[in-house]
Amino acid sequence: MKHLLIIAVMAGFISCTQVTGNDASKEPLSNQSILDQNQERNKTIVNNYMNAYLKGDSKSMAALMTDDYKGYGLGVNDLSNKAKTLESVDKHWENYKYGGKRFQAIETIAITTNKDGGRGRPAGDWILVWGDMETDYPSTPEYGNKAVTAKFTHHAAYRVNKEGKIDISCTYFNHEDIMKQLGYKYLSVVDQKKVADKKLDYK
Repeated sequence: MKHLLIIAVMAGFISCTQVTGNDASKEPLSNQSILDQNQERNKTIVNNYMNAYLKGDSKSMAALMTDDYKGYGLGVNDLSNKAKTLESVDKHWENYKYGGKRFQAIETIAITTNKDGGRGRPAGDWILVWGDMETDYPSTPEYGNKAVTAKFTHHAAYRVNKEGKIDISCTYFNHEDIMKQLGYKYLSVVDQKKVADKKLDYK
């Protein structure tokens, strides 16, 4: 009888130990773990968006954007919505007939801010991407009948909402530098007047 009692007690002890172990494995994630998971998810979303952009794949881009998406460009007044952004991507690939686009990311950072910065920089979960871009332009009369690969730094910030879609983007790059690489020249106000006085046209 004593042996049976000892066996029963040991079985109960083992059973309790196993339940405790299972409960421990189901402990809720810490706030930091949840934050880390969300940031890694957001980095993947932005990476997929960038890859679609580099291929001119507007359909894949659309699936990663909210319907009320806003895109802030280089100028103070540059602002685009979802439809205009996707239309611009399609037109650029059609009009410029890019040979390709490549982006080498230097660093991708995930941050969460509670501060509103104005002009496309409100509070939320952001992914910041620093890198170098290359765009292949074909040989056309517009570029002096020679193919050109424009190289420039490209920085962007994307806000990703709780549903995993991009609702705001802000891009930063030197458009003037790209135009110079394509052979365009800029005229000062004085030079513009000289051209006008000679009744010449300039673009």
